[in-house]
Amino acid sequence: MKKLLLTVAFLLAALLSGCVTTKKTVTAHDEQPQKPASKEKKAKVPCINNPEPGGNITLCEDFEDICFWQAAGETDSKNYSIEADVSEEWCSENMRCGMWTFSSVPQNCYASFYSTSIESAVWEEATLAVADIYNTLSEPVSIRIAAKSEETILTEPVILGTGENTNVYFDLSHGLKDEHKNSVPKLCDGSQITEIAFRIENCSRGGTIYIDNIRTVR
Repeated sequence: MKKLLLTVAFLLAALLSGCVTTKKTVTAHDEQPQKPASKEKKAKVPCINNPEPGGNITLCEDFEDICFWQAAGETDSKNYSIEADVSEEWCSENMRCGMWTFSSVPQNCYASFYSTSIESAVWEEATLAVADIYNTLSEPVSIRIAAKSEETILTEPVILGTGENTNVYFDLSHGLKDEHKNSVPKLCDGSQITEIAFRIENCSRGGTIYIDNIRTVR
């Protein structure tokens, strides 16, 4: 009888041991569900809305007469400007504005819109240029002024938000560089400015900007 009880106990122990499973250790990392990767949203660039500048202001272009501006891409295959015209689609003053159309602009390239019908002395003595610009693209546009005399001098670029940008300032006395990115002290150094251009740079999409009321401030 004693032998029988030992045998039954042994069988029960064996049976119970076969039912035991190894429990997985759950860590804090396992308990936290993985979050789906979120897409980074680019910060929206606000439209410029500067106050009217003080000083001696000269109106250089209001686009009410014939178009004195040209798209450099019409004669230069390396330039990404397409057309310069006047339009009544938008204006900041009066009835018309400049309408400048360009294709997508690769890195380190530009679309240039220029005029040689300028009053040289007005630009040479100015410390600031101001314009009203409507950016029709759904992305920001980088734009700067290039003044041509014996060499071409560039202002710092300005970033335009989508929509109406009022009193966009271009500093003509600080942050100036030549085409080789060397700093220069003045927009011109004794020589006459013969051409003013607005350059649109590094824009992944083509499109149109409207520009009006170009002024200089002394």
